[in-house]
Amino acid sequence: MRFTAYLTVILGLLIHFLISAKGILIPIVLSLVLWYLINATELLIEKLPVIGRAIHFKIRIAMAALIVLITGFSISSILSQNINGILQNSESYVINLQAQSDRLLSSLGINNKISISSSIRKLDLNAWLSQFIGSLTRMAQQLSLILLYTLFLLVEQNTIPKKIKALKISDENRVRLNSILTDVNLALKKYIGVKFAASLGTAFLSFIVLSWTNLPFAFFWAFFVFVLNFVPTIGSIIATIIPALVALVEFDHLRVFYTILIGIGTVQIIIGSIIEPRLYGFSLNISPFIILLSLVIWGNIWGIAGMLLCIPITVAMIIVFSRFKSTRPIAIVLTQNGKLITS
Repeated sequence: MRFTAYLTVILGLLIHFLISAKGILIPIVLSLVLWYLINATELLIEKLPVIGRAIHFKIRIAMAALIVLITGFSISSILSQNINGILQNSESYVINLQAQSDRLLSSLGINNKISISSSIRKLDLNAWLSQFIGSLTRMAQQLSLILLYTLFLLVEQNTIPKKIKALKISDENRVRLNSILTDVNLALKKYIGVKFAASLGTAFLSFIVLSWTNLPFAFFWAFFVFVLNFVPTIGSIIATIIPALVALVEFDHLRVFYTILIGIGTVQIIIGSIIEPRLYGFSLNISPFIILLSLVIWGNIWGIAGMLLCIPITVAMIIVFSRFKSTRPIAIVLTQNGKLITS
């Protein structure tokens, strides 16, 4: 009874801390993701024939960081242009949506028409737009902090083993700590690398489908697919449905709608259900219910960032919990088949 009370209090304090300190914690976690991405790029540079291993490690890291940052800023610039274009065409979207609504109601024999423009006004889109711009501003403000954290992680990454060795702990605990850090590092590096590659492949093929159908701002919607692919379970579904619904507004026929729905849906199934699991080389072994639960919990705690990071966090939790006798039952509950990733 006392243990349950203590556990409830600790969980309550932990959740309160995660919510209260999310402005501090989210940039740190995102900087870790960026750090992993830069290191994964460095490994690709190292594997270049002839010159890869000849380049010094620090130079490879610098090159990898430059590649990631230049790519990120280039994509941001293109996205900014696409978003401006979408906002400029917003009035034509309302007109097209009204025409589609009238056509649908007429086909159903309903004479009472729905005013789309008045419905949009009732939704108070200005408030939504203000919130969206506010979110973008906060993200821009956090970007410099994320880059600063990432820089320090890159500078100090080779000193971590030395720090662990200098800790005044028993050899058994030192071996366990090294083992936990190594397993978490390998698992997260594998997950982030494979997920990034799979999402990039899905976005590229989706871009081909969207460009073939002549859907405006295909690059923006392909990037939309890329980002949502990191959200488990519901992300790929939303990433398939939204561009298809946009086609309903853009065109006065259903052919493009069905083409996008089937095309992107097929890409999602082939890459997400067939290719991606094989690329991992191991099963994440997380219960589907736990995936959904973690999506809801971390989404409520950290918003969109929590939804994107819920799987890496859960993977790390399983590995850490599996290494201690008192928490091993929790790790088993989190798995899909009761078999732990690490022994």
